[in-house]
Amino acid sequence: MKIKNALAHGSIIIGKRIGDISPEANKRLKWFDYYYCHGSNARLTCRHFDISPQTFYRWLNRYDSKNLKTLESHSHRPCHVRKPTYSTELLNAVRKLREKYPRWGKEKLAVLLQRENIEVSVSMVGRILKHLKDRGILIEALPTSPYESVDLLVLTPSGNQKNILWMFPVT
Repeated sequence: MKIKNALAHGSIIIGKRIGDISPEANKRLKWFDYYYCHGSNARLTCRHFDISPQTFYRWLNRYDSKNLKTLESHSHRPCHVRKPTYSTELLNAVRKLREKYPRWGKEKLAVLLQRENIEVSVSMVGRILKHLKDRGILIEALPTSPYESVDLLVLTPSGNQKNILWMFPVT
């Protein structure tokens, strides 16, 4: 008969430092407590917690029992993000033109910029417009139709009513 320790592998650490880690990291810590209490059986641990072995082994490689911060999730954002290639002068020029012509798209704005001797591609103007919209600097103009819709009620030969949409120019 083999007597096991009454304390689980990480229970003292959990008791002392539970406030230091997130709930996700605490969940991972429970994986490793179970893993070490059941004879370092990874497949049993994966079945018990319904996780893939690949996930378990990835966290096992990161796990350090002296530093529970190793169980925290890392950022998935790339270390190096590409910087915009346009200048603030170009950004301001596109913004001013778009405020002057709120319904014009990137193609027409690119032509206007080329007339002002500013060499820029259509896609660059599109990226600048997206940047301005995302930041809330540029507000889209509400679409208005030069036509007013009118519903007419028409009787069919069988006597059923039928709605037809007619468009008339507003004068």
